[in-house]
Amino acid sequence: MIARGVKLSSWIKLSVQAVAMIGFGVAYVTAITAHWLTSIVLFALAATLFYQARRTKIDPTKAMY
Repeated sequence: MIARGVKLSSWIKLSVQAVAMIGFGVAYVTAITAHWLTSIVLFALAATLFYQARRTKIDPTKAMY
């Protein structure tokens, strides 16, 4: 909601979400009891978000957001 209010680009929002997923993935492995499967899924989703951010930055008309 903050990003919409500030009018951030979609690729910036997606990149921030991907960085947050990487942070949570690392936290699941280190700080919290080792939930390896959850952290692997979070890393995979982060990679997908980075791909979508790059795709959106190259051609904003392909953005679904």
